[in-house]
Amino acid sequence: MDLVVNFLIFLLKYISIFIFFFFLGRTLIILFNIKNLKNINIDYLKIFNLPINLFYPILGVILFGNILFIVNFIFPIGNNFLIFLIFSIQLLNFMKKFNFNIENDFKYFIFTYIFINLILLITSFNISFHYDAGFYHLNHQNWLRNSNIIFGFVNIYWPYGIGSIYEYISAALWFDRTFILLHFVNLIFIWFFYSFLTYNLIKSKISFYKYSSLFILIFAILDNFGVDGGRNGYIYIQGVGKQDITLGILFYVLSIFLINLISKTRFDKNELYFLLITSLFLFQIKVSSVIIFFLLIIYIVKVKQNNLQSYFELIKLSSPFIVIGLLWILKTYITTGCFIFPLTITCINNFEWYLIGSTEAFEYITTSFSNSYIIGQSFLIWVETLLSYQIKRTVILNFIYSVCFLVVLKVVFFKRYKYSRQTLLFSTLFAILNITYLIFFGPEPRYFIGTGLFIVSIISFNISDIRLKLSNNFLYLIIFLALFSLPRLDSYKSFNLSSIPTVPLQTTEYLNIDELWVYPKEGDKCWINLYCTLNKDKISIDESNFYKKVYLNQ
Repeated sequence: MDLVVNFLIFLLKYISIFIFFFFLGRTLIILFNIKNLKNINIDYLKIFNLPINLFYPILGVILFGNILFIVNFIFPIGNNFLIFLIFSIQLLNFMKKFNFNIENDFKYFIFTYIFINLILLITSFNISFHYDAGFYHLNHQNWLRNSNIIFGFVNIYWPYGIGSIYEYISAALWFDRTFILLHFVNLIFIWFFYSFLTYNLIKSKISFYKYSSLFILIFAILDNFGVDGGRNGYIYIQGVGKQDITLGILFYVLSIFLINLISKTRFDKNELYFLLITSLFLFQIKVSSVIIFFLLIIYIVKVKQNNLQSYFELIKLSSPFIVIGLLWILKTYITTGCFIFPLTITCINNFEWYLIGSTEAFEYITTSFSNSYIIGQSFLIWVETLLSYQIKRTVILNFIYSVCFLVVLKVVFFKRYKYSRQTLLFSTLFAILNITYLIFFGPEPRYFIGTGLFIVSIISFNISDIRLKLSNNFLYLIIFLALFSLPRLDSYKSFNLSSIPTVPLQTTEYLNIDELWVYPKEGDKCWINLYCTLNKDKISIDESNFYKKVYLNQ
């Protein structure tokens, strides 16, 4: 009996979180269409030729994060007011009767909403915190829960300046101290990814979406084979505290949406809203995602050139997202003294707590840690050094082998149509731009995921049909194999219905820096202790005003 109860408690947690974000995302779609609400059936809308309900959960997470960071200008995230506010927003769902669009296909519904989620949940039984969680993520979240925005927050510990929106989302989910809810957020984006691929492969009539999804799924299966046992740059289950997989998934999806829109040049208001809010969210996760705006700007220019919308109307439609983006930059400036941290040229010495020259050191750390290429360095020596890291060598080689296999597969089994040179040009330039950025700022496999998926997709961009007839059952089998191989063998071995999965916290001993601040006795992980820092300079906090100010060496 206990076995059943434990599993049901665990399952209920995930279902509750999924439903919460599902309807919060629906709220956002209602807000997007509030002026025309009486004339449309929200739940039967399609964007990018996909049912809108596939996007609800991830849009809910995006809205959740942005509410939290904006309110944090005034309130700590641990404040009960936030709970009231977010649940009040959820009431907007009553403005429009809910109709669950399952495409009149029960098999598709069961596979998408039940089976995919159940397989992904298996990863919860052996999940643990990522190294960086104890290093700075958890303590960053701890500060967000206990304080509104802090001037000079970066002076407590420099990684706090990076300030991903994921920290705000995670901080609000600490009410469950098993911390498994933090893992669930990542699972929601992976669910979206597999649901997106499933719909494209089973339901979509658009050849680019259908065959790019097929190639991605084959790429996923190939991830389990190759040099050193596999790893070709496909998505994987990261430790709790990291958001690279979410970033990679959204970057890939946005990229192919934009490439398809650029080639077809059509305009839909809800599609524009999705592109804008998701692009902003990518930037809020990691500033390097600003590259996605290259395609977004091209699309907006083409919309204007084809007289689908004026620039004035496009700016008007974009204005809420521009405001939120400016608020995010303001948040970064208040906490670090830089509009984009740690990019030194964006720093302005306007604050009494800002230390001139401090950001250069942080900028150097972020690039050198990833073995980025430095102009003037021998490129061949750099490549040799890069390949000396086993995981990087493994991923690069297996990615090349996988791409070669897919190209051969395309030539042998698929029919092709005459491609658009313009689409090929934009796709190639975008891929080169991303690879160039990675070379100079972060040649890490986890940063390559979105770019790698995009490259795999554009292999299929001019496929018109397949020479073999593939049944839906066979296509479901391909999806299953790709999905089933995502949780590693240890996850399946750890599966235990008698336990409620938790993300284990480690404990550590601390040594005093002064009467307030401490640092870890061993290692470099503070875990959860507001006044733990790896910065051993004198730190003081002025709490005399509404906003705290942090000073260093004063």
